[in-house]
Amino acid sequence: MKRVIALVLFFFGYQLLFQTLGMLAALIVEMMQTGSWGEWSMDRPASIAGLLGGQILATLAIGLHVLWAKDIEFDQRTLAVGPFRQLVLAVLLMVSMGVWTNYLTECLDLPDYNAQLVRQMMDQPWGILCIALLAPVAEELLFRGAIQQRLFRLWQRPSWAIAGSALIFGLAHLNPMQIPFAILMGLALGTVYQQTGSLLFCIVMHIVNNGGAVLLYYLSRDTAELTMADALGETGALVLAVAGVLVSIGCLRLLKNCR
Repeated sequence: MKRVIALVLFFFGYQLLFQTLGMLAALIVEMMQTGSWGEWSMDRPASIAGLLGGQILATLAIGLHVLWAKDIEFDQRTLAVGPFRQLVLAVLLMVSMGVWTNYLTECLDLPDYNAQLVRQMMDQPWGILCIALLAPVAEELLFRGAIQQRLFRLWQRPSWAIAGSALIFGLAHLNPMQIPFAILMGLALGTVYQQTGSLLFCIVMHIVNNGGAVLLYYLSRDTAELTMADALGETGALVLAVAGVLVSIGCLRLLKNCR
């Protein structure tokens, strides 16, 4: 358990370190350009670049740290890409979850402290790379590959290890709006990892989720404030959410029986 706590501390430590360095770098650039210390603002290009650079470095750092410290036990299944049917079911699971968890998030109406930061990142090519590729890889290495494995060895109960890693994954986002979805997503990813043994499956699922969020952001810029209920009506949104739940359950059952 000490190593799990240490990994979580490293995760936050790298975030704090590189975000601080990014902010300092941005302030220095502002000072060199204007001759005086400016104020930190997400509307300034230097501030955005500093924050984005810090986020990218922090993401790379935790991923490389897990690999360097050999916190993941690699075997022939860890990076397996087949059978193809399993991969399709895993991707469909993540897509269907995106439907009903989005509805749930809208119903909860929790505050979103990262909304501006995420939008700023999605407006930058490097930000998109970080959200859609770097973060999924690094987070799956950490939360499923390292933490879930260690919790399983500690407790010898797959369901406890899955729940524990999912809870840590959710709380690590530190954003009320993201926490419930991240916990549910963590449960799905952890279950797939337990059933298939393939960390690559989880990485692909995570990429599909984050990449889908980026795509949806660009497709719905003009209607960003619309909820599912606004677009489909209360009944239509509920029906679609229930359908998503049923598809998710079906995918999980098929994955369990697909060897």
